[in-house]
Amino acid sequence: MKDIIITVLDKYSDELEYARSIGFDQHLKLDNYKEIYDDLSWHVVAIIDNSIISTIRITPFPNSPIHDWTNNKIRLPLDKNVVNVTKGFTIPEYRNTGIFKIIFSTVLDFSKKRGFDFAIGGYIPSVESRKFTNRLGFEEIDQLLEVGVPPYTKDELIPIICDLKKNEQKYKAEYLKAKLQTETNGLSVTKKNCE
Repeated sequence: MKDIIITVLDKYSDELEYARSIGFDQHLKLDNYKEIYDDLSWHVVAIIDNSIISTIRITPFPNSPIHDWTNNKIRLPLDKNVVNVTKGFTIPEYRNTGIFKIIFSTVLDFSKKRGFDFAIGGYIPSVESRKFTNRLGFEEIDQLLEVGVPPYTKDELIPIICDLKKNEQKYKAEYLKAKLQTETNGLSVTKKNCE
């Protein structure tokens, strides 16, 4: 079994930059993947052999990448009880192993423990994304929007929201299912500093 450490970084790093360059492989290649929100956010990461293989960024109020990307056309709340969850990926070698499900569940649990009531985000339309985010407790809150989501030039995004208290059992159940999936794939998960 390979050991995976799930932890939270409170700042952007060279390791995260390198992981993004691999994780965003299906999109535009850039010289620099860092955004203004990266130093204002937490980054939940999965690490194997000192390398980041998966991550999601958590950006607290008053900053909101989702609102900026949509030019404030989005009908999602913007206040101190809301976090944005964005920039999620897993590098190609570890996709479909359960790692991303563990990261996403950890993001929601971490946010709730930090006192946030809601998580907002968005996904590029696909049946798999809709099913997955619904299982975590997210609901679609707005119509499909055309956005300029860095590092992409134009994309479509479906805005979503999760009530963290109401859906705690859902995302915790998804975490347990994902942990079994990772074990089936020869991966052992340990959380460190995720409180």
